Amino acid sequence: MVEPIKKVYTYESERSIEYFYVCKWVSGELGTGQGEEFQAGRNNGVYKPTAIKIADIPNLPLMPPEVAEAFYKDYRKNGQEVRKAAKKINGTIRR
Repeated sequence: MVEPIKKVYTYESERSIEYFYVCKWVSGELGTGQGEEFQAGRNNGVYKPTAIKIADIPNLPLMPPEVAEAFYKDYRKNGQEVRKAAKKINGTIRR
């Protein structure tokens, strides 16, 4: 279980609006949830919780590239505080 601490980004594109939060891990074991992402035949993604290095975020397809770049820059500048207020990022659809 995680506890949302603060919203850091709102990402808007032609297809969707996504919100990104800094969260605190409270309890539980990663990858044991019962949410839709763990149901057979649901979505086509792979859901394997994995610890990654923050420096690797810009190079992994975890989130829209604009959000990954903003997060990495904010983290390098502000550390775990990331940013004081939520930032709106306008995205583009990549084909």
